[in-house]
Amino acid sequence: MPPHLALFILLVPVGSPPSTVVSDWTIPARFRSQTVVGRVKGFPEKIVALTFDDGPDRRNTPMVLDALKRHGQKATFFLIGEQVPANAELVRRMVADGHAVGNHSWSHPYRLSRDEGLRQIQRCDAAIMQAIGRKSACFRTPGGFTDNGIAQAARSQGLPNFLWMVSSADTRRIGSAAIARNVTRYLHPGDIVLMHDGPGHRETALAVPTILAGMERNGYRSVTVPELCRIWDRWLAEKGVNKGLKPTQPPKLSSPSKPRRASQR
Repeated sequence: MPPHLALFILLVPVGSPPSTVVSDWTIPARFRSQTVVGRVKGFPEKIVALTFDDGPDRRNTPMVLDALKRHGQKATFFLIGEQVPANAELVRRMVADGHAVGNHSWSHPYRLSRDEGLRQIQRCDAAIMQAIGRKSACFRTPGGFTDNGIAQAARSQGLPNFLWMVSSADTRRIGSAAIARNVTRYLHPGDIVLMHDGPGHRETALAVPTILAGMERNGYRSVTVPELCRIWDRWLAEKGVNKGLKPTQPPKLSSPSKPRRASQR
């Protein structure tokens, strides 16, 4: 894992339907257009951000939401836009339960132009807006790529690309026990954790209660990505860091056909 600090930000939320809880999704401006991937050494608070990609899914997402609610923990769901209209009630439940909703593109493409990437971001946000009356809280590139067309489009709009410090490795064919170990074994204060609740990720949904119980035994709590950003911002300010700490610039591609991506530990 890179030793540097990576940074974050986001879109300011707009109006929400009266039936939903209006959570604070603002992210400090110091984190605009950054790739958020490096762990910050010395961050003292046992606070992490659990994140779930590739939903919403009518089978797996309710299981994840139920477990989070039982344990009183918050998470961030990076949604694929084309799956939102048929699962709008699940998206509304996410917001009503106090979770954050992120943009994970319209259809999860890897290789595309910057203009195509921008359309993917905008189309996903439009679906989220239709479902909950506000834009997404944050953004993550499909596959964790850092300099393909959609990553470039995000930077051009001032968006951070939220990657992760800990991966559950749940894109492999592993069971729920292994997924839970991959999260709890490597967890550090301030980490962003990658998991999936989309189609085909039933083992992840089954692992979530074990992960939450393990976190609680070790004194950890999970917050949304925007809240983690604000906690980081206050901590950096207390350390006298006013413009971000070692902001990372996305690496240049060695070949357009091989976009670079974050590691799946």
